[in-house]
Amino acid sequence: MRRSLHNYNALAAECLYALTVGFITALAAICFNFMINSVHRFSVWALPETWWAIPLSISVGGLLTGLFLWWRSKDLNPGGVSGVITSVFAQHGLIHGRVALIRMISAALTIGSGGSAGREGPIVQIGASLGSKFAQLLKLSEHNTIILLACGVAAGISSAFNAPIAGIFFALEIILARFTYHSFGLIVLSSVTSCVATRLLVGDLAEFSVPIYVLQSSWELILCLGLGMLSALVGVTFTRSLATSEEIFGNIKCPVWLKPAVGGLLCGIIAIFYPQIMAGGYDVMNEAINGHLAFTLMLALVIAKIIGTALILGSGGAGGDLAPSLFIGCMLGGVYGYAANAMFPGSTAATGAYALIGMATVFAAAARAPLTAVFMIFETTANYYMLMPILAASVVATLFASVLDKESLYTLKLSRSVLDMQQGSGALISPLEKITVAEVMSSDFTFVSPETSVHEAIAKLKETGYALLAVIDKKGNFCGQIDRRDIIYWRMRRSGNNTKSTSVKEIMRTDVEFLTPDDSLAAAVHLMCRCRCGCLPVLESSRSRKLVAMLDRNEIFQAFVQKRGEQALE
Repeated sequence: MRRSLHNYNALAAECLYALTVGFITALAAICFNFMINSVHRFSVWALPETWWAIPLSISVGGLLTGLFLWWRSKDLNPGGVSGVITSVFAQHGLIHGRVALIRMISAALTIGSGGSAGREGPIVQIGASLGSKFAQLLKLSEHNTIILLACGVAAGISSAFNAPIAGIFFALEIILARFTYHSFGLIVLSSVTSCVATRLLVGDLAEFSVPIYVLQSSWELILCLGLGMLSALVGVTFTRSLATSEEIFGNIKCPVWLKPAVGGLLCGIIAIFYPQIMAGGYDVMNEAINGHLAFTLMLALVIAKIIGTALILGSGGAGGDLAPSLFIGCMLGGVYGYAANAMFPGSTAATGAYALIGMATVFAAAARAPLTAVFMIFETTANYYMLMPILAASVVATLFASVLDKESLYTLKLSRSVLDMQQGSGALISPLEKITVAEVMSSDFTFVSPETSVHEAIAKLKETGYALLAVIDKKGNFCGQIDRRDIIYWRMRRSGNNTKSTSVKEIMRTDVEFLTPDDSLAAAVHLMCRCRCGCLPVLESSRSRKLVAMLDRNEIFQAFVQKRGEQALE
């Protein structure tokens, strides 16, 4: 009875924490929007209405952003969504509370001055920072800290888009990359609280005003799938353009605080001819969705937005890439819709319908998050009739994008920040490149055999406190691994749940990435980020299945701290 009461009190406290994070994040998101609008109004008031005011405004905004971030760089981890993922999988969910304020100011300067970037990426980091700091103040466990961090992320997206379901799936699909009923429930509470608070404080304002669109016939779904395939190519191009821009600006020999000004100036020159690419571009997307933009203009805006966003974010400007991906997809869908109407006059939906589909498919392709994309468009447009084609096209876009490029919009940035770290104006080779797995791995690990019962495996997990167990045969060969998630999924699929009669080999995962002792720790971190895991098996060699160790992320970071300390002494 006492144990049940304790569990009830603990759950009630966690629900209260989630509600609090949701409300605080909503307030922060409202303040952030106010700051963006204030910077925009000031730039409009301070500058004359002439063509050279556009590049001047964006470049000055970039300069101020660069100076501010350079001044506060010691308080920052990698920016945006990639920084949040880094915190979850490599830093125990810990983010300093100052990050929220720093991101609010820097992103407001970039976006408010007209830089081609979105507010959603900074809002994600703001919400994550608030959730993490709240958990740290309460001295919660790592597990609960990460959950509250995800609650902040969901609340941020929910407030930004007035889309609580999209916020939930963004946190689960992109940030956590896993699903449990416990985390899902708390994230739902936080996301809904944020949405309700935002609606009460600023009103129920829809981001897009969309007429009701319907496909003309079932065969038109084939055209939607074609748009999904085209979006995969554009989404990958957008992702790679950001990486290329970062590399180019990283090689430019000038002060790091000056680079955002250079990127802003170049983006501003493009904006002279296509001012629609400035900031988030929601008004322009509304026009495209309602069929008010010309074919040639939308085609030009696809290219201009990709280049403009790459210049702003690649040079070090503060902002998100979610809104730009929606913008690019919207224009691409409109172009595709015009082509479909020209080839099949009277037999296809309006161009605005394809613009809606394009918004979801390009983001899904770039972020590898089809569910988030579908619910985001569904909630912001409230068009139920387009749900099926958007869902089908988004899945196709995600699948084709994964074939074209194994890295997503966020994992690519993550891998570059680990393997190509920058300091000042010159490149610094990561200390982890110089350390091999063999130098830090420990042969002391817990394992089970394939014949071990699930009941015994559960007991061993509880006894050791480990998140997973290696499965090896009598010869010491690695067969696979089993963790708590595998057991949970198995119980969901099976009604009997007889753990004593079921062996580990029936539910273990065999498609597990592995390391060898000769691999560098940088490669290990890269693989962990890509696989979204905190522990990897170490095999004797690439041709052998003999397990020699299990490498944990804590061992990597201990080695990292030690190596950086040695470099500081030198």
